[in-house]
Amino acid sequence: MGRAAPPIELLITLGSPLAMPHLVFDRLAPHPGPRRKPPGVNQWINITDPGDIIAIPAGGVRTRFAEVTSDLSNAIGAFDFHRSTAYLKNAVTAATLTAYL
Repeated sequence: MGRAAPPIELLITLGSPLAMPHLVFDRLAPHPGPRRKPPGVNQWINITDPGDIIAIPAGGVRTRFAEVTSDLSNAIGAFDFHRSTAYLKNAVTAATLTAYL
């Protein structure tokens, strides 16, 4: 028998395209059914730039996934809207992570 996965206190998605209809969301397996946070995850926080065209629809992953703890938004910049380094330097990301350090 396999071992149960250890509990995960925090899952952060940055600029996640998981809720993007037709390109990502509708191709996730298994389907159909409500989407939930992964097993063992206590908190799921999604952070997006409102101008990030990859992280759509507006409203974040919470529009398609149940149990998302929060969808946070903060403008990163016109030219760095989907770069991981821009998200990691973002004040909202820093504040979210600080609570877990």
